[in-house]
Amino acid sequence: MGIKIASGPWDLIFNGKYQGHNIEIYSNPRETLLSVIYEEDKGKRIGAILELFKVYYAQGNVEGFIDTFPKKILGIDLRADNKSSKFIFVGSDIAYSSLEESEIGEKGNEIIKRLDDLCDAMRNFSKAYDVELLELKECQDEVKQSFYSNPLVNLLVLPVSSEKPKWQQKTEMQDYGELILGLTKEGNLVKEPLSLFNRTLIDGNDKKQRLFAARVLIESSLLSRVPAMVFSFGNEFSGLNYPSFEAKTIKEYKLDLEAMGFPMKELVANSGLKTELSKLDGKATVELLGLGENNVSKAIATLINDSDSASIKQALNTAKRDLEKIGQYDKNKAIRILSLFDLRYPDIFDKLMDIPELAKISGKIARANILSCKGLGKRETLMFINSTLTSLIEYYGESKGQKINAMVVLPNAENILPADIDNKMIKAIKEQLLSLESKGILMVLETEASANLDSELNEAINSRITLVNGNDAGIQVKGRRDYRVKIRPPLSRTE
Repeated sequence: MGIKIASGPWDLIFNGKYQGHNIEIYSNPRETLLSVIYEEDKGKRIGAILELFKVYYAQGNVEGFIDTFPKKILGIDLRADNKSSKFIFVGSDIAYSSLEESEIGEKGNEIIKRLDDLCDAMRNFSKAYDVELLELKECQDEVKQSFYSNPLVNLLVLPVSSEKPKWQQKTEMQDYGELILGLTKEGNLVKEPLSLFNRTLIDGNDKKQRLFAARVLIESSLLSRVPAMVFSFGNEFSGLNYPSFEAKTIKEYKLDLEAMGFPMKELVANSGLKTELSKLDGKATVELLGLGENNVSKAIATLINDSDSASIKQALNTAKRDLEKIGQYDKNKAIRILSLFDLRYPDIFDKLMDIPELAKISGKIARANILSCKGLGKRETLMFINSTLTSLIEYYGESKGQKINAMVVLPNAENILPADIDNKMIKAIKEQLLSLESKGILMVLETEASANLDSELNEAINSRITLVNGNDAGIQVKGRRDYRVKIRPPLSRTE
């Protein structure tokens, strides 16, 4: 086994794939179940989500007990040969770890302690409901057989959430997520529904604190199983996949969370991630490239909008076939212009990475996709953002799933959407950002001062986090009273 934690030995009872990820389930002599789901990059395992489960055979008023127990537990009722056997799953909650042996051991000890504490609390609570709980290892072989012989058992211990009958689990508003902001001056922990922050602006003089606040939003999104699409122009979010060194400070903020790294994938524009030509706004693109307004530029704009060409080479083939109507002279001119841009931007245009891959959710923590724009010029950056947002909007526009589908984070927003510059590409990106809410996508913009940002976007903002002094921030949410809070430290490592 690649994962080694205490309380072993651990025997493999199931392995396979789930949503494209390798999973393993183990059992130890105490009949505790260990679920492992691996994070991979290019076929290489780079991390794992761990969760422990204790299983109890339950008799008595099980439904009432589960419905009122203050922690998340799961019940199942297995029926065979007119016999009913009820079991309760108690989970440790998940821990994400790299595959470093020392970190895995540390995370393993943490989840073992959490599980033991929860089991003690549950056994004490059960006495008030006349519920008898027996650990699986204490049960007769007939009961164990009814449990392990059911193929659903392997799925139930995967670190994923699924809808169960009401008596089987406490109802959670996961569709709306949870944003754990920090502490009030009275020392009260502030938690808000993530959905309130669907168009958020983070501003203030301290760049470092603004990025910390953005990271808090990203972490809350991931903990709510909402994938984050984070545009990056430097190393703003490096360390997100490693636990913070500030474990003591995190505890001072009364968080029921510990320092942790998050699943993260960095995709670099012009390398692993491309600008897809057919996803661009045609008119905005020809203006951005300085082609003016004429028959040739209009034909190229139409070609971008109406064809499925991912690259300029594909567009050239289409142009040679479909531009007869503008005349041979203008057709040849359009082909020359496209050829020049293919030489000028040789590595930019191609099929964008599949959005379903970016949107994939495995386990109880979603993944942050860092969309790196490092090294891009201004034109290239605008085209890359426009193309990526088009793909996201198209993908989630057809989604019928949870109410919050994703989060889009744009730092240095004033460089992309400045107050004093207006062109068709900037306008196109602005309209895309404003349409995200209708697709269930949260928008987070970071800038030093709101006055530097496009006025229409400013007016559309309905939640604002303004860093005043250090991590002391003013919080404004539309329809709510303003308040102050000390933003909690990130759970992940900041450089």
